[in-house]
Amino acid sequence: MKGFKAIILLVLLISTVACEESKNENKEEVESKIELDKQETGIQVLSRGNVNLLVVDTLLIVQKSSEPFLEIYDTNTHKLLTTFGKQGEGPGEMLVPELINQREFENGSPIITLYDFKRRIVNKINLKNLIQENEPVLKQNPLPFKGNYVLYFFHADQNFVMGTTEGNGRFTHYSYENDSTKFIPFLPQTEFEVEENFKEIAYRSTVTINKEKGLFAAFPILLGQVDFFDLSGNFLSKTYFEDPDKIKEGFFIKDEKERQDSYMYVSDSDSDQNYIFGLNMNNNSSIYRGGSLSRKQKIEVFDWEGSHIKQYVLNDDLPSESFAFDEKHNRFYTYCRECEDSNLSYFNVD
Repeated sequence: MKGFKAIILLVLLISTVACEESKNENKEEVESKIELDKQETGIQVLSRGNVNLLVVDTLLIVQKSSEPFLEIYDTNTHKLLTTFGKQGEGPGEMLVPELINQREFENGSPIITLYDFKRRIVNKINLKNLIQENEPVLKQNPLPFKGNYVLYFFHADQNFVMGTTEGNGRFTHYSYENDSTKFIPFLPQTEFEVEENFKEIAYRSTVTINKEKGLFAAFPILLGQVDFFDLSGNFLSKTYFEDPDKIKEGFFIKDEKERQDSYMYVSDSDSDQNYIFGLNMNNNSSIYRGGSLSRKQKIEVFDWEGSHIKQYVLNDDLPSESFAFDEKHNRFYTYCRECEDSNLSYFNVD
């Protein structure tokens, strides 16, 4: 997740004002809660900045903030297969890349996407060619729209590009077919008022897309809910996994020094064709200054119809900043910056 530390800092520094509204909606009760135990991969990821994860087939992709930007591991053995990504502004180079939660295939080869925030370039990497040392490995294309500073980036294919741009609401959606840019406002509305200058933080989202179902799911980090949109950005529905009254209370929490200490919910997400997974931080923002968690983190599980069907509790006392679902092995990989010996772990579901 891009800017993890920056998001926490903003949450700690900015305050909000909220007021009552008559609308009252209840959260959907989860059907089952399951505790998962931590297993070590033996991998120590060295990165000063954010680390993002993605699993495609039997490949675990780890994106770091310094070169080589990518490390590719075998999920069967956890052995390093190859690395990729040189820092620079020349052909095939990157400056500030982020691994996007997007899986594609081209002639049987998995393709992953990295967006370079500084160069405004979408990078498509052919993993099969990379591992087998064949060409082409990398295709680079500039953003199709100009003049909008990209804060967060979610998707890029031959049909549309989507992210969040500064001062333009929750999402920016560009359609190649229509050669048009659409700004999607901060939807859905909350059951209480959020000041305009705080909406960018409250609605900061992690997004996962299901092209076959024509949907994307978005988790706003300070709101305990998942929101569903069609691929054109039209809002469809939402599902609460936290009580709306508790969500509102979370905006007013302060620490012992009277600093804003908002409650943080889902910060990273993943999905397959059947389910959506959200890494629920389940703690106040101040806990990420360091130290042990006051509450266990969770992975919330929904189906694409919006039902909250499972909740996995991660048995770990230190915070995971990012995660990825491994469909082949039915496990979750997590990255924990504060873990000393092996900061890349996994949790088996079965």
